[in-house]
Amino acid sequence: MESPTPETTPGPASAREIPTPSTPGSIYLALVLIVVAVAAPFIGEYEATHSDGDSWHTLRVLLKWLTIGAAAALGAIVSTVVGARRGPCTLLTKVTMALCLVMVFTVVAFLASH
Repeated sequence: MESPTPETTPGPASAREIPTPSTPGSIYLALVLIVVAVAAPFIGEYEATHSDGDSWHTLRVLLKWLTIGAAAALGAIVSTVVGARRGPCTLLTKVTMALCLVMVFTVVAFLASH
């Protein structure tokens, strides 16, 4: 006699098939935006020190990249909230939520110090 397989086991279909949780696309977008937000000040500093120009040019370059980093951080926070609310709580979602929490605390500490 054969042992029962999931295809031949009697019972409702939901009891036989266990879906695996998948990470939403907005969590992947949030991770990319976190990388951009972290890298933007370093890119700006590199571009400012390796460009010819006066101090106003350096300031313009740095402000441009800091603005890009701030926009990416805000986008990452929004994408994380959307992904955490819509999708299952996978390990990648938890890691992204922790990274965004660190970013929020960093921004709040920066604003509180000035």
